Amino acid sequence: MKKTEPMLHRPVKGDCELYLPYHPDNRRDIKRAIGPRSDLTFDKVRKTWRFKRTHFQEARAMIAHDYPEATVIVDVSVRGKCDIRCVQARGDECACECGGDNHGGLRNSNWTQVGETTLVENGEKTRRRTYKVGYAV
Repeated sequence: MKKTEPMLHRPVKGDCELYLPYHPDNRRDIKRAIGPRSDLTFDKVRKTWRFKRTHFQEARAMIAHDYPEATVIVDVSVRGKCDIRCVQARGDECACECGGDNHGGLRNSNWTQVGETTLVENGEKTRRRTYKVGYAV
């Protein structure tokens, strides 16, 4: 990310974080986008603005409209899914989300069978999606 390029991050939990290049009207512009009564704080250490997740789309639209290019980072929580057919499979080919952990036999206790054929991974993973927005993109 270029230092002059805005960055918007929506984590799995908690507030969104927005970095904008310095401009004296940043607070006004963000408030205009997310609503005048919305909570907006500035983190002096990280030099980012923080606001509720419910305003992510408005902030994304603002930076896409106002800047030629910006980075958007979205973290999502996912659970791996596998199938009992993978556990009972023979051979080396595995195309499911277990990545071969369960292929040919349930060897990893991190998976639980739910229903007749579905296995789900215990615990959740975070996947990060990064993309560009802006009027020049």
